[in-house]
Amino acid sequence: MPVRITELQVAGLERFLVFRGVSKDLRGRISQIENAVSGLDANEAQVMVDLLGVDRQLMEGALLVKTLAAQVDVVLHASGILQALPHILQPGETVEAVSLGAGNTGRDYDLETDQQIAECRRSRNPPLVGWCVQVVHRRAFT
Repeated sequence: MPVRITELQVAGLERFLVFRGVSKDLRGRISQIENAVSGLDANEAQVMVDLLGVDRQLMEGALLVKTLAAQVDVVLHASGILQALPHILQPGETVEAVSLGAGNTGRDYDLETDQQIAECRRSRNPPLVGWCVQVVHRRAFT
């Protein structure tokens, strides 16, 4: 089922992105806002809220991001391993078991084949496939 986002949700998402700014700078931005709000009365606080663009639309945008990001680790883990399989598997090697869920899934390893086991981790440098998976543990069965 495709995800449909309304124009109002897009506007909320835009408001969220503007408020958040550059992600790495958010902590400092929040600290500045905390200092600016300290000592304000109700009228002054309303002026600050209006200046910052803090409204229902911002909240809706933030809630949309939170909803869309739910279980993103599982999607990254599963898609990363699936993309990596053609690069990890040797000719004639077959998958015996795979753990596509992120976190503790009850399996000992992310990938078990008839010739090896592998633990996979997301990595941007150096990437195995795209940016998402790097084999960090490979051991041949004896």
